[in-house]
Amino acid sequence: WNEAARLPWAKVLLRKEQHWTDRRNVWLQQYNTVVRNNRGREELGELLEDCPAEVKRLVAPMMKYKVVEALLLSVNDEAKEAGLPFQELLQRPDTLLELQSARRRLDLGGENEAKRMQENLDAMMQRATKAIEEEKKREEHERGRVLIDMHGLKMALDYGQKCKKDGLIEWQSGNIEEAIASWRLGDETLRKFRAPVKCENENSMIVDLHSAVLKNLAQAAIRLEQWAEALDAADRALQMRDDDYKAWFRRACALEGMGRFEEARACLARIEDIAVGRADRERVV
Repeated sequence: WNEAARLPWAKVLLRKEQHWTDRRNVWLQQYNTVVRNNRGREELGELLEDCPAEVKRLVAPMMKYKVVEALLLSVNDEAKEAGLPFQELLQRPDTLLELQSARRRLDLGGENEAKRMQENLDAMMQRATKAIEEEKKREEHERGRVLIDMHGLKMALDYGQKCKKDGLIEWQSGNIEEAIASWRLGDETLRKFRAPVKCENENSMIVDLHSAVLKNLAQAAIRLEQWAEALDAADRALQMRDDDYKAWFRRACALEGMGRFEEARACLARIEDIAVGRADRERVV
C-alpha cells in the first residue's frame, strides 16, 4: 500500500479527496454562518421593537449596513452569554457611543464609509482569529504530547516513518514541494503522541523519528525560502536534543535567510562547541 500511495496518480486522487473534504467543510461553515446570520437578523428585528424610540431612531437607518448588523449581533451574543436583556446591553453608554459614532460616520460617508468600516472590522477579526490560533498552539505545546497505547504508538510510528521515506523519495527526485508536504504530515502525526514514561525505548524512537522529520522539514523550507517555517522546525528539533548540530545548522541557515546574521553566527559557534572532543569533528564543523 505504501508503495502504491507514492505513485503519481495515487497522490492526485488522495489530494483531490482531501481538497474536496476541505472544501465541503468550508461550505458547511459558510452555510452555518448564513443560517446563523439570517436567524440573528430576524431576532434583532424583534428585539429592537422592544427598545426605546430614541434607540430605534438611532439604529434603524443603519440596519442596511453589514458592519452595524455585525455589531448588533455581537451585542445579542453577549447578552445571551451573560444572561442579560438585549435592550439593557444595547443601552450601555459604551455601546450607545459606538452606535452614535457609526451613525455620524455613515451619515457623512454613506456606502464608502461603510466599506471602510467593514474592512477595518474584517482586519480586526483576522487579527483576533490569528491570536486565538496562536494561543491554541501555545496551549497544545504546554500540554505536551498525549499518552497513547502501544498499538496506537506503533501506528503513529509506522505512519511517521512512511511520511519520512515518502519525503526523501520526493526530495531525491527534486520534488521539493511534495517532499515538504510529506514531512509536514509526519510532523503533524508525531508531535501529538508519547508512550508511558516507563517506556523509554519507545519514547526515544518517537523523539529520534520526529527529530529527523523536523530537520528534513527545515531543510526543505530553507530550499523554498520559507524561513519562518524552517526556523520553527529547527527550534522544535532543538527542544528535543540541544546538542543536535544538524538542527543548529538548519537554524543558522533560517536566521541568515531572515537577515538575523548575529543570531546565525551564534548558532555556528554553538556547532563548534558541540564538535569539541568528537571523533568526527572535522565533518561536523
